[in-house]
Amino acid sequence: MNKEQYKSFRDEVIQILSDLDGSLSLDHKNTWNDISDHVSKNIMPAIDKTLNKRMVYNQTELKFILQQLHRHREDLEEIIDDGKYHSDEASETDNEKAQMEINEHIRLKN
Repeated sequence: MNKEQYKSFRDEVIQILSDLDGSLSLDHKNTWNDISDHVSKNIMPAIDKTLNKRMVYNQTELKFILQQLHRHREDLEEIIDDGKYHSDEASETDNEKAQMEINEHIRLKN
């Protein structure tokens, strides 16, 4: 599978996962080892059935994509949940940009 085919396959898997029943989603709160049986027995067959031979791939490639999706989503949730990385407060540059737009008559004053 070349790079373009891999990207297309990954995008297709992501789309299928988003359309599957909630019981067939990747559980990001548990480790891959904890969910690997569920993935192999339930999620992978559901993806195979949905793809219905539209793409040529093997189970190792599918499992690798699912592992990567699980790992990256788990990392992202960890960053978002950690307040050091994510702040709801407006930064000084946001206020400076807004003031500049008001001065240049791009934005109306409140």
